[in-house]
Amino acid sequence: EAAGVPEEAVAAARGLVDQAREAQRRRDEAQAALLAAVSAEPLEVEVGAAADALAAAESAGVALEAQDSARAKLDAAKAAQQRRDEARDAMGAAVAQPLLLLEVEGATAAAEHAAAAGVGMAEVAWAREKIEEAREAQGRRDAAQAALQAAVAPAALQVDVAAAEALVAPAEAAGVPEEAVAAARGLVDQAREAQRRRDEAQAALLAAVSAEPLEVEVGAAADALAAAESAGVALEAQDSARAKLDAAKAAQQRRDEARDAMGAAVAQPLLLLEVEGATAAAEHAAAAGVGMAEVAWAREKIEEAREAQGRRDAAQAALQAAVAPAALQVDVAAAEALVAPAEAAGVPE
Repeated sequence: EAAGVPEEAVAAARGLVDQAREAQRRRDEAQAALLAAVSAEPLEVEVGAAADALAAAESAGVALEAQDSARAKLDAAKAAQQRRDEARDAMGAAVAQPLLLLEVEGATAAAEHAAAAGVGMAEVAWAREKIEEAREAQGRRDAAQAALQAAVAPAALQVDVAAAEALVAPAEAAGVPEEAVAAARGLVDQAREAQRRRDEAQAALLAAVSAEPLEVEVGAAADALAAAESAGVALEAQDSARAKLDAAKAAQQRRDEARDAMGAAVAQPLLLLEVEGATAAAEHAAAAGVGMAEVAWAREKIEEAREAQGRRDAAQAALQAAVAPAALQVDVAAAEALVAPAEAAGVPE
């Protein structure tokens, strides 16, 4: 102006200066905004706002070097936030399972990965609580299942049925799989039935051999012993019952043999019956447990034989005494009178 440059030229120059000032102001503001947008930690960068700031910087002519630096930070922020979001999603999916189905090791690893990827502490802490709840719930389930399986593991006759039954409800409450509970229930039922059969067989066996040896029903007792063996009655109880059964068999055999011997002894005709032997057989039969009525009948027969033989012997003695003198001394009439009684008394012909 001082040098006399034409006003229109000066005005045009002033316009360009103003445009340059405005363009540089926008550039500087855009650069400052861009730097501010990518200055936070990658996980804190507002990716959308930073992308807008980068676009504005490109439009405002911010230096390429500054743009490239900001773009690298923006890309790093995007990648870090993507990793964080993927880690959050993986952790969320891992702990979204029901407690008893949650895969504890995998979920723990997912939570650790999420924490390392920058997922918020509160979110990670919540996930860790869920994992711990799952670990405890699964521990209770596993312990309940192990206890139930241990309770039904012995042979059916060794299972503590009441104790095993008491473990079923806690196992169900703890989430032990239905098929495992059902299998345990089946084994408990089998044990209960086996033990019922055993107890009934033992009671029947004890009853079968509880009578006195001569009163034991040997056949029924032998059947009861076979049933007891089949039902798993304790060997000690079987051995005790077997000893009683053997004793009953022996006692009854002795009784039967004594009865037969007594019967044979008194079966002889009265005059041929061997009184002393029959008497001994009757005493032995009584001692061996032959019924009192049978022994009394035999004793009556023996007494009848003793009397009959006494009459015979007396008649024979009288007859022999009557004919003993010399012929001229015999009392013929008296001797003849003794013949008929002797014959009647069974004096040998």
